Amino acid sequence: LLERQEREEFDSKSEAIFISIKSPRGKSIEALVNFALRSCRLSDKEKGKHDDAWKELQPIFNNELMRSQDKNFEFVTLYANYLPYFLYLNRDWTLSNLNKVFSLTRRKHWLCAMQGYAYVSTVYPDIYRFLSKEGHFIEALNTSELREEAKRKVIQNIVVAYIQDKESLEDKASLINCLFDRWNPEELNELIWFVWTLRDENDLLYKKVLALWGKISRKVASKEEENKKILSKLCLWSVFITELNDDTFRLLKQVAPYAELSHNSYILIKELRRLVDK
Repeated sequence: LLERQEREEFDSKSEAIFISIKSPRGKSIEALVNFALRSCRLSDKEKGKHDDAWKELQPIFNNELMRSQDKNFEFVTLYANYLPYFLYLNRDWTLSNLNKVFSLTRRKHWLCAMQGYAYVSTVYPDIYRFLSKEGHFIEALNTSELREEAKRKVIQNIVVAYIQDKESLEDKASLINCLFDRWNPEELNELIWFVWTLRDENDLLYKKVLALWGKISRKVASKEEENKKILSKLCLWSVFITELNDDTFRLLKQVAPYAELSHNSYILIKELRRLVDK
């Protein structure tokens, strides 16, 4: 099927992931991946490893990867989408071929790969390191050719990396600092919202959030009116304040006048009540 099935046409505006999972060639690639996973899992169960099972299938994946240098956009997209599966099948093979799929010099391939990656739910340190160091995340934020889902995924990756100490506010070249340097309201609103979705995590997260909040607060000092939408969104972060002190009270006083702008006053009042009761 993979030898005979024709490839779909892609352009810079194509929804690569939906074309890939619905097209006959994409379905054939998915079948290959599922078969590989099944074979390797059975081998793990029987032998405690799956090296031999992978060696039997690797030439087929190598062939698809070689075809992707032409116009095999389905494989490029699904490779990026199924990175967690490929890491399980063979980590070395997966990491060594990242630069062949995520290639800034081959624009259409790169757009397909970034669209595929937008649906990966976990941040893997090795993959994050590659995509950040090689400039893929910044290019994704800069380009108008990628859909918002992919841009949101980049910001979420940066946030998770910051929480996991892979990004630092002390490092001026870090991507978390790059977001502040860019000062794009849409990007910052996504950052604020995504951090808020993590509110049930541990106390270490709370300290990191307050550090981020402090940085934003200093950035907008004396420029509150022109940044009022961001300040309103920051009311969500009141859930991360565990006690009232000079620092946290200053943060709350800065955002409170703008709470209702984005309909966040109910959250702020609820959290103020919690803090007062304590």
